[in-house]
Formats: sequence, C-alpha cells, structure tokens
Amino acid sequence: MLHTLSDELLLSQVKALAGEERRIHRQILETLLEVDRRQLHLARGFSSLFAFCTDELGYSPASAQRRITSMRLLKEMSPPEREQVQAKIESGRLTLNHLAQVQSLARTERWNLEAKREVLQSVEGKSVRQCERILASQMTSPVLPRETIRPVSATQSQVTLVLDEETLQLLERFKELTAHRNPLATNAGAIRLALQIAVERVNPAREVKRRGAVVGRGAVGASAKLESDTGLPQSVPTREAALTHRPLSEQSSRFSSRHPSRPLRRSVWQRESTCQYVDPLTSRPCSSRFKLELDHHLPFSKGGETTAGNLRLLCRAHNAFFGGRTKPAL
Repeated sequence: MLHTLSDELLLSQVKALAGEERRIHRQILETLLEVDRRQLHLARGFSSLFAFCTDELGYSPASAQRRITSMRLLKEMSPPEREQVQAKIESGRLTLNHLAQVQSLARTERWNLEAKREVLQSVEGKSVRQCERILASQMTSPVLPRETIRPVSATQSQVTLVLDEETLQLLERFKELTAHRNPLATNAGAIRLALQIAVERVNPAREVKRRGAVVGRGAVGASAKLESDTGLPQSVPTREAALTHRPLSEQSSRFSSRHPSRPLRRSVWQRESTCQYVDPLTSRPCSSRFKLELDHHLPFSKGGETTAGNLRLLCRAHNAFFGGRTKPAL
C-alpha cells in the first residue's frame, strides 16, 4: 500500500515508474514504426494510423497525434540516428512532446532533415515552455491557432478555424446571395447552407438531369468527353457510351474500359456509401467515408471487367494498399 511507504521510498518508486514510462514510450514509437511499415492498420480495416491509435489502442486524439507525429520524425532518420534519439527518449533528454512539436513546425516551415536535427538538438533537455520559446524563435510564418471542434451541447459544437481573406470574402458574398434563406446572415447558417448545396453537387450518387443526353447508336467513334460526377473531365470510349442504354449486365466485355461510364459510377455510389474493405482476419469493416474511390474487385489488368458486380468503393488508403500488394498481411 502506497500510504505505508516512507517519503524516500515513495519518491524512489515514482522515479522508477517515470523511467519505465519513458522506456514504454520508446517501445511504442518503435512498434508504431513497424506497424506503419507493414501497413497493418490498413490490413485490420482502419483507414489511417490515427484511427487505429484512437479506436483500437484507445488513445485520445491528442495523444495519438503526438505519437504518430513523433514516429514520422523518427521514420526519416537512418537506423543509427534513430537509435540515438530513442535512447534520449528513454533517458528523458527528449520527450514525445519535443519530437512532435519539432515535426509539426518543420512541416509548416518546410524544413529538411538537417534543419530538423539542429532544432531537435537545441531543445534537448529543455522543459516544455523552453522548447516552445526555442521553436517560436525559429518561425518565419505566423502562428495560427489549431483547428478544433469542441462539443458544447448534445446537438451543437464549437468550431475554431482561421480563414484567409479570399475565403472570408467568399463567405460574405454567399451570405448576400442567400439572404432570403438565411435572413439573419449568420455564419453558421451560411456554412450549413453552403455545405448542403456542395454535398448535393459533388455526391456521385445523385441523379443528373441533362438536356439532350441521349446517345444514338450511330455515335460510335474514337472517344467522347463525358463529365464525371465530381466535375472532372473523363475520357470514355464512345462505343461504351452508346451501349449505356442497355442493361449493364448485357454490355459486352469486348468493349470494356478501365473507366466506368457515368451511369455505372452512379449505380455503384447509390449501392454503397462507405469503404467496402473488410479485414479477413477480424471481419472488421473499414466503413470510412473519406476520399472514396472506385476499385475493381478483380483488377482490370488481370481481366476484371468494368461492371457493377466487379466495382466497389474503397477509401484512398485501402485502394492504394491493394495497389501495392494484392493480399494484406495477416
């Protein structure tokens, strides 16, 4: 029982625990480096290492970000240099806070690895406040508040962000144009209305009404320009465009293209709305809605057809994961 320990023993024990905690910090960074190298967070159905750390490991968002940012800095170093930094973490000369702050500022200032080494050396053994002063002296860009979202009630959240002049002018102009729908001209009302319009506009599952969109049978040629659901031009063989009036299942694979037609894209987006990757080991679905992309179940390069049955939605992380290797590590 702690209350039975003498003052000397209690102080000795807390120092020993602090040393053990620093050793664990070192091991955590080493382990996260290997998890990231093997992309195990993707194999286990997480769309990012951050989601893995918060949802699987139980870290708070701030703690997860600090560990990941520190790991990213170590990842840039050579193995001998990495070993030296890790030893300093275990001894207490450097902390996760030191590494995370240096890496975060380096990203803003676009420092190379040599500059990061110099700054990291300058904050070695310094307190948090001393570290902040040293880093502030290295800044060439204005310090901007970090974007935050904080719940203030069961149904409302406070959002803190910084807008540049152009964005602010766009916001004010939007409030002028939509004053009849946002009579009080509140920023919150304008942002909500703008997002409703934007989401409807870029939603790939929406039904698009177009004048003269019927493609005749004689419209067979080299290629035809169609606009994708995100507004980006997409080059699609005219023969495929001419066949879109037929059921998708009846379209001949002879004229199959890697890029799906607009109706085919829309049918997949209407069927699915999240990343369809499922971890084969734990059956955990990714379900991310961030940066979704169309993917062929059977790769197009291996004979997979561009049909509704062979297309699915994957988040960009899992799409890239499958692009690098066909089978995730189990």
